[in-house]
Amino acid sequence: MEILEAIKTRRSIRSFKKDPVPDELIQQIIEAGAFAPSSHNTQPWEFIIIKDKCTIEKLSKAHEWSTHLSCAPVVIVACGNLKKRDNVFPCMISVALAVENMLLTINSLGLGTCWTYIRNPELPEAEKNVKEIVGLPDHIIPLCMLPVGYPAAIPKNKKTVKTEKIIHHEKYCDKS
Repeated sequence: MEILEAIKTRRSIRSFKKDPVPDELIQQIIEAGAFAPSSHNTQPWEFIIIKDKCTIEKLSKAHEWSTHLSCAPVVIVACGNLKKRDNVFPCMISVALAVENMLLTINSLGLGTCWTYIRNPELPEAEKNVKEIVGLPDHIIPLCMLPVGYPAAIPKNKKTVKTEKIIHHEKYCDKS
């Protein structure tokens, strides 16, 4: 799949078939994340791959918007390592860049996922819950969880993107 096609066809998948995801595909997904750019080339990401159904069920209860994890055969918890990049903001941005590579790779492999955030000031319990469930030390900060599996259903196309409304030349111009 070409990169632009992967970008345009990526959807948030919240229901999965029970088929297992081969380890080789998980490895490709992680490798795609590891090739992302990072602040000062610190590569502060850490990925926890979870296949244990009991652990996945616990993660699905981490906060009110993570229930869809329960039907995924694999969940990847994407984290930032503050020992590699001690400033939280660039650390989390670097992890987010890695996750975007992973989202596109997941789609290109015929799999599905849905960015399920953890690091959110509005949901402080979510981060605490996830850290406890997967045993993270203080210097490892979970950013999001990615349920991974073969899609049970693929949502309809996204809204049409009208680039003429979001592109500005030389200066910002209100187009609303």
